[in-house]
Amino acid sequence: MLRKTICSLAILGFASTALAQSGQRVDVPVKQETMGAWLSMPQATRPVPAVVVAHGSGGLDGRAAPYIKALNAAGISTLEIEMFKPNQRPG
Repeated sequence: MLRKTICSLAILGFASTALAQSGQRVDVPVKQETMGAWLSMPQATRPVPAVVVAHGSGGLDGRAAPYIKALNAAGISTLEIEMFKPNQRPG
């Protein structure tokens, strides 16, 4: 399931245009639900590579921010997926 989810989100990241705003929240359909994700793209007029960023067991906590900033500065877009809310990890 996680592999399919990440694959779907990666496709979304590559399919997004460079017109997306940095730090834009996108809702990605996964089966019958949606999964939140944060799309950050560098200023570019051409397609750019993308990286899917997955959080740890504590949920989104901001630790990825410096890496996302560095990747965007290097011309790489990022899609940080939110698999679950903080302190709501599935059993």
